[in-house]
Amino acid sequence: MKKSWVRLGRLIKRLTFFDWTAVAVFLVAVLAILFLLGKREKWVQIEVRVIPRPGWEENLPSYWAVGALKKEDAEYDSLGRKIAEVLEVENFEEQGKGRVTYLQVLVRAGYDSRTRKITYNHSPLEIGGAIDLHLGMTKISGLVTFIEGITDERFWEEKVVETRVIHERDIFPGTQGLDPWVADAIKVGDQMRDNQGMVIAEVISRRIEPARVIFTTNSGKVLINEDPIKKDIFLNLRLRTLKQDGVNYFFNDYKVKVGSSIPLFLPQVDIWPVITKIID
Repeated sequence: MKKSWVRLGRLIKRLTFFDWTAVAVFLVAVLAILFLLGKREKWVQIEVRVIPRPGWEENLPSYWAVGALKKEDAEYDSLGRKIAEVLEVENFEEQGKGRVTYLQVLVRAGYDSRTRKITYNHSPLEIGGAIDLHLGMTKISGLVTFIEGITDERFWEEKVVETRVIHERDIFPGTQGLDPWVADAIKVGDQMRDNQGMVIAEVISRRIEPARVIFTTNSGKVLINEDPIKKDIFLNLRLRTLKQDGVNYFFNDYKVKVGSSIPLFLPQVDIWPVITKIID
């Protein structure tokens, strides 16, 4: 036994700096493998809303920034393991160059026994929390809006509303009517769709009238007359809404309530009608 210890001591003395480095690297690799094998992981589906990264001028990601995202895009860790895969990409047109984008993503989630929370890529995975994804050649930042296994009290519901398209102006403030070519660009049956063809909103009826204009005479009398050019536009819309806690939301963010303005991006025109009545 004593001879074995002596031989071991001599062997250790003959080890060079590079030998010790190799031993350290080997031990670190073994510990890393043991850590990965012992880590509790499972595949979890999440929903992510893409948000602008610092430095972007737009309030929403531009069409070119999210247009490269596609189904089956994946992220891999340093060991070459797939840790995330895109199941679905849902785009909505927004004002200007912006796009509202939601991703359904399958992620390899770990479980932190100390905090009793699940993690992704060593960061907490929480509803409302930020997440960074490197998908193919595209890097995105997002907010987690849903995690599989956590009760989701939201549900989809159709609502029919009556709206009026108005134009607030500083010049000639006596009327909220619009130019006639705007009215001509809105057709019954026009639909607002996402990139997968899902109907988000549909024009089911349209009424166009000469715009009312309010003016004051030299004597101070207030009169109402018809504007010879401007048009008042009234639309009935069928909306696909998300309901949570008794409140319906259109386009995920806009309340479906009387007095609320909602975005409507139709094939020929973008408008912001105001809800005047909830029909159904």
